[in-house]
Amino acid sequence: MPDINDVFISYSHEDKNFVVQIENALLEKGLKVWRDKTRLKPGAKFSDEIIENIQNSSIGLCIISESYLNSQWCNQEVGAIKANKSYLFPFFLAWTRVDMECSAGVLHFPQ
Repeated sequence: MPDINDVFISYSHEDKNFVVQIENALLEKGLKVWRDKTRLKPGAKFSDEIIENIQNSSIGLCIISESYLNSQWCNQEVGAIKANKSYLFPFFLAWTRVDMECSAGVLHFPQ
C-alpha cells in the first residue's frame, strides 16, 4: 500500500529556501508532506514518482512565483493535481496585478 500524504508541495526550485520553511511549518503541525527534492532536467520524462505522490496526496499546495509560472514542470504538476481531483491551494509569493488577474479569473482590481 502506498504512503498517503496530507500535502504535495508544487514549487519552482528557485524558491527552495522559502518552500523549506513552509514544509517545516507543516511538518511541525503533524502533517505528512512530500516535495520533490531533486531538479528535473529540461527534456527529461515527467517523473512517475511525482505523479504517484500527487495521486497519494489530499492537498496540492502550489507556491506561485514568476519562476513557477514560467516552468513547464510546475505547469504539469498543476495539471496532475487537477486531474487527481485533489484540493489545490495556491500560495502567491509575490502579488502583482497580472498574477491576480491570471489566477483563474477570480481576482480583479479596479483600474
